[in-house]
Amino acid sequence: MFGCALLPAKAVFMLPAPEMKSETMSDGKVEFTWECNTDEKITNYHVIVYKIHTATAEETFTLAQSDFDYIESTGTMKKHEDRGAIWDYLPDCPGWYAKTPLYMNGALGLDTFNQFPGSDNSDIFGGVYLLSPDYDVTDLTDRKLYVSCSLGNEATSVTGGFALYTWSDDWWNEANYDYKPVEGHDHHYTTLSSDSFQDFEEACEPQIFLDRTRISFYGSGYSALWIDKFKVDVKMAPGDKVRYAADLHVLEAKPGENSFSIDLSGDDENDYVYGYQLRTVRMDVDDYRKVTTVRFLSPFTAMHKLGDEFVAIEDVAADAAEAVEIAVREGSIFVEAEEGTPVEVFTPAGQKVMDGVAGQALNPGNGIFIVKAGNTSAKVVL
Repeated sequence: MFGCALLPAKAVFMLPAPEMKSETMSDGKVEFTWECNTDEKITNYHVIVYKIHTATAEETFTLAQSDFDYIESTGTMKKHEDRGAIWDYLPDCPGWYAKTPLYMNGALGLDTFNQFPGSDNSDIFGGVYLLSPDYDVTDLTDRKLYVSCSLGNEATSVTGGFALYTWSDDWWNEANYDYKPVEGHDHHYTTLSSDSFQDFEEACEPQIFLDRTRISFYGSGYSALWIDKFKVDVKMAPGDKVRYAADLHVLEAKPGENSFSIDLSGDDENDYVYGYQLRTVRMDVDDYRKVTTVRFLSPFTAMHKLGDEFVAIEDVAADAAEAVEIAVREGSIFVEAEEGTPVEVFTPAGQKVMDGVAGQALNPGNGIFIVKAGNTSAKVVL
């Protein structure tokens, strides 16, 4: 579900990842297209939109929060409802997904029977979990994720909590990290109750790969670990930046309609879209339980940043024959091209911030910009 490195080799509950084809930014929107394996039954697409938030004063910024009030169920703390779902997603927390979920009214359960000592699923990612998207704390003064939650259990055999996980695809790194818990931040509670929820709060500090950090709730036992509510915050100083999953769009899969537009008109310099992810989803009807559930998902591929790879502004592609070179030197943008070639500078949201001509030193300020010169475009960072 969350990438091949997270699943045992025998896992089969995966759909093919979509193949991204094009991206166009214009008129305050970014539109992208894709193709997918039509041999698979795909009912939906999930578009997860990521933003960068910049603090103008000291603040506590919430990355994700849910009290699960949207869950309506006849289940109770001592008797769960099983809807036959292999996966589920949190509609109010973009990018959060649960594996083997259970339900009660106003709370989400994790089926800890799928993870117990001695089984093939004794590893956390082989069993059951509620997992966040990647968070990037690189540009925070206080590089901690502040996690608060209310937990309970269905039976005394169940224990659990949450862990801070970090990512690396460098297999030769001496720390030997892929997705592994950060030392000192695996918070496992053994005194949970099936009569009432208990509140917990911890400050978790990423230590190695600050741009790919996740929170995972997990349990161990033979029934349900209940999550009544949770919240993940960061504390920001003026000028701090944090990257976060901001919106989730659930699309119905229709033949020949493999495109979507993200509206960028609400962006400003302190909160703007900088990337997105696309996942394929299969919803199946469970005839026995009379509900429709999530059965399959595509892997959680890396977020695509606006302007990377297949970017095209207003359908303009680079033309090598023009021999245009776009570069950054000493904090300014320089374009080498035929004399008089017009140069335009855009924000990732598609808003023009500067005009110029080849040969000029252009300095629109600090940030990420898309530079267009003739029929050539490139992304730059100042």
